[in-house]
Amino acid sequence: NLSKYWNRRWSKDQFSLFKNKNRQKKTVKQLKLRVGLIVFQYLRVSFFPDTFTIVWR
Repeated sequence: NLSKYWNRRWSKDQFSLFKNKNRQKKTVKQLKLRVGLIVFQYLRVSFFPDTFTIVWR
């Protein structure tokens, strides 16, 4: 009985791990996109400081 319980629990853990992995992939993609946007904006700021200050005023 104990081994059965452990097996079931292990498979459940594996399944949840798998699900979390998929979720993590999505969040990583979103994070990368966000970071990319931030970096892009930062680069734009460094390249065109005048236009940036005008826009933010």
